[in-house]
Amino acid sequence: MTNLATILSLIALCMFPACRPSQPGHTNKVSVRTDWSARALISPHVDADHILTVGTNRYHHVRGLTKFYLEIPKLESILFITDDENYTVTYHIVNMETLKDIAIPAPSSVFGHDLGHEPPRDDVVSVTSDQIILSNRRESSKRASKTTIVLDLTNRRVLSDQTSVDQK
Repeated sequence: MTNLATILSLIALCMFPACRPSQPGHTNKVSVRTDWSARALISPHVDADHILTVGTNRYHHVRGLTKFYLEIPKLESILFITDDENYTVTYHIVNMETLKDIAIPAPSSVFGHDLGHEPPRDDVVSVTSDQIILSNRRESSKRASKTTIVLDLTNRRVLSDQTSVDQK
């Protein structure tokens, strides 16, 4: 009977997503949790769903390792990126006072996967009221690359996404 109870418990765990808190928010308006679906538990090709809640808005498939957003004090905002359908992405800049989201869609991006990596690989380079410049740096024994992304906040579009590679 004990074996049957164990098996039923394991089946129940696989049928319902397991949740765990993963990063406390910088204010009481932000929280992050990770949902593990049954598919993610049995397949190495299915990622867990990182869910960022800002106020009452939920954002699924948020990129990052241990930290899932960057603070932008100059705009009283946070910045994060979500993976969308058809392998596209959306940059989100959410004002923490108004909870207004500036969503900027893009066909793809290297930015955001490494949020929380030490030393930082994803970073905010500069901020103005209508533009944010982001940077992603990668290094291996053979080469180093740097991608610079320019976001236009007024027109909600990516102005530039350029990568430079240096061979070692």
